Amino acid sequence: MNCGTFDTCSAPLCPLDPTSLENSVWFPGEAICTRQGTEFAKKQRRLMRKGIKHDTCFTFTMIERLWSISVGTSGINPEYEKAEVEPTWMKNHPPKPKVSNEITKRRRQTMANLLLSKKKAGIIEATAPTTPSDVLSVPGPVGGA
Repeated sequence: MNCGTFDTCSAPLCPLDPTSLENSVWFPGEAICTRQGTEFAKKQRRLMRKGIKHDTCFTFTMIERLWSISVGTSGINPEYEKAEVEPTWMKNHPPKPKVSNEITKRRRQTMANLLLSKKKAGIIEATAPTTPSDVLSVPGPVGGA
C-alpha cells in the first residue's frame, strides 16, 4: 500500500482498503485516516468538531454523501443491520445539488450589483470596483476564479 501508517493505523475506514470501505462503520470519536487530502477524512473531522452523537455511526457511502454538516447531523443506529437503515438515511440525505454555469454566472452578477449599490450608498470603501465588470474581474468568490 502507498501509506506509511497502513499497517499500524486504527482507523476503521481506510481509502486504501476497499473491504473496510464496504463493510465497516465509523463512530464519531473513533480514529480517522491520517492520509493527506482525503475528502471523507475532512468530513469526519467536521463531524467530530460539530459534536455529533457518538451513539450513531456512518458508513463510507454516508460520509461521502454529506455536503452539509451541522449539529443536527446524525448517523444510523448501530443496533440495526446497515442494509436495513442505510437506504432510508440516504433517501433523507440527497446528494449535493448541481449548479449550472448559467446560475453561477447570474449569482455572481447579482453579487456584483449588490457590491456596487453598497459602494454608492457609502456602506463600503470607495476603493471598491466601480462597475459590474470590474467586480466580476476581481479574483475570488465574487469575481472570476
